[in-house]
Amino acid sequence: MISSWRMSLIVAGALTLLGGCSEEEPAQTRGGAATPMGAVSGTGCALPNLTQPCTCPNGWPGSQVCSASAWSTCSCRQPAVVPGSAAGRGASVAGGAVPGGVASASVGPEANRSATRFDWQRTQPSMGSCEAGHYEGTFSGIYGPSIIVVSDLKVIPVFPIDLPGSPGLQFDLARTGQGEVFTVQNGKMNGNALGAFPFTADIQGSLDCEKMTFDAKLINGSYFIGPLEYRFEGPFLGAYDKQSHSFVNGTWKVTEPDYPTAGGEGDWSARWLHN
Repeated sequence: MISSWRMSLIVAGALTLLGGCSEEEPAQTRGGAATPMGAVSGTGCALPNLTQPCTCPNGWPGSQVCSASAWSTCSCRQPAVVPGSAAGRGASVAGGAVPGGVASASVGPEANRSATRFDWQRTQPSMGSCEAGHYEGTFSGIYGPSIIVVSDLKVIPVFPIDLPGSPGLQFDLARTGQGEVFTVQNGKMNGNALGAFPFTADIQGSLDCEKMTFDAKLINGSYFIGPLEYRFEGPFLGAYDKQSHSFVNGTWKVTEPDYPTAGGEGDWSARWLHN
């Protein structure tokens, strides 16, 4: 028979062997190495442009971005102290010694920064807008025809002729492309001088919405005295009010090409009615 003390030795030895066969320590903590961060390149992700820290194959820290529903490869950044170097031994991070005496750089917000920069032009905010469509208005002024004996004597009052469906001053504005320039279409100025001499002219020009300036001309202007026709032309200018969609501070000034001393001048205004 086996004595009790020998039996005790056998049992103790068996327990020692069983204790040595315990589950193996996880690989990621063996030797104090840190768990690799990040995802395998090509692994699916949900949020575009999402950035997360990752560990490069050489152990350096890096970052990867979610693009086209998949994680990119890890973009590496050389740490301040290269892992395994002599300078890194005994270094510390966040006040604690790094296992193995090797320092590693953490992935900070600077990893997400881009070198791209934008220069934004500061502009004053403006209210309202320029409207394309139909405008109607009025005008007034004085005129000195070529038949007056005294040269450059402008004493004859002029005023619009407003008829149903045909106002004395009207034009349409059409946007040019996708810009802020509007071109005049169907511009007409119909009036009367001294209540006895009707005249008419076409309006041609454009509105610069950004500058809120109206730069146009009266062309093909004419009036009759008896059988004789007299022609005139000249600038037709104004400013645009974006809030009221109207033209303000308008001025006109014309001369007769055949008689440079003859002509007239006055003011005008117009407002937007409909598209």
